Amino acid sequence: MLIIKDISLQMSQMSQEEISIIILTNKIASGISIFSCIFILLIHWFFKEIRSFVLSMIMWLCLSNIIYCLSAYIPYNNIREDNLTWCAIQAFTILTFQYSSWILACIIGYCCFISVIKTNHLEKNQNIYRFCFLFFTLIVSLGLASM
Repeated sequence: MLIIKDISLQMSQMSQEEISIIILTNKIASGISIFSCIFILLIHWFFKEIRSFVLSMIMWLCLSNIIYCLSAYIPYNNIREDNLTWCAIQAFTILTFQYSSWILACIIGYCCFISVIKTNHLEKNQNIYRFCFLFFTLIVSLGLASM
């Protein structure tokens, strides 16, 4: 609670123009990230011959990042009190999908390591790994976001 009050105090010391520049910069960076992730998803969709387990995990990472970046476009204005619902939705979305992106990035690193050490291990067991990794990512990211 102390952190939120400190951030609110810092935001109140900023001018409205500075706040709008920060919001615009965030929306521009989020838009670039969304288009980049969509490009990766299109590559995964159209080029079936290069699909692998690691590339499918990157696809899930891109989906997580798209939802995370879309949260920048959720309307929120800290002046009005009726925006508390939108604020809660935005906070939950940011936390959940940011954590899932971090977890998926670690899992992709682990998968790359395993694919170098053990030949064709991931391809043989990809359904088990896919279910375990995505279930683990969902449970842990939702658990961390609810804290």
